[in-house]
Amino acid sequence: MNIRQLATEAAKTGRRIADRVRRLAAPVEIAIRNGISTTRELETGELTLIGDELAAIGADDEWINSYSGWAGKHVAQAWRNQTGTEPRRVWSRHRRTGHPIHVYAYPTTDAGRTAIDAGFARYKRTAELIAA
Repeated sequence: MNIRQLATEAAKTGRRIADRVRRLAAPVEIAIRNGISTTRELETGELTLIGDELAAIGADDEWINSYSGWAGKHVAQAWRNQTGTEPRRVWSRHRRTGHPIHVYAYPTTDAGRTAIDAGFARYKRTAELIAA
C-alpha cells in the first residue's frame, strides 16, 4: 500500500468516526436546543410530531420518510386555519440521517388533535391510509 492509499483510508476512517460521533451526540444536542421544558413535553407526550402520528396510524418508515413532509404541510395549514397562529417549532432527529432538524410539534390536546385529524383528512395519501 502506498502513502496515497494510506492517506485515503485514514481520511475515510476519520469521516466514519466523525459521522458516528455526530449520530450518537444528536439526541443530546437536540435536547439542549429544545430546552428543558420542550424536551419534557416531547418525552411525556404533551407534544407530538407528525412522524410519530403517522407511525401510530400504521405507516411504515419508508412511507413516513417519503410523505411526512407533505402530511405535515397539510396539518400545519389546518392548525393555522383553526387557531390563526403558527404551529410550534421544535428540534428533532431526521429519520434517515439522524441530523437535527426543525419540525412542527402539536399539543395532544383537543386543538392539536383536531388540526392533525383535519390535515390528515385533507391530504390524499394520509386519508387513504386512515381509510385502510
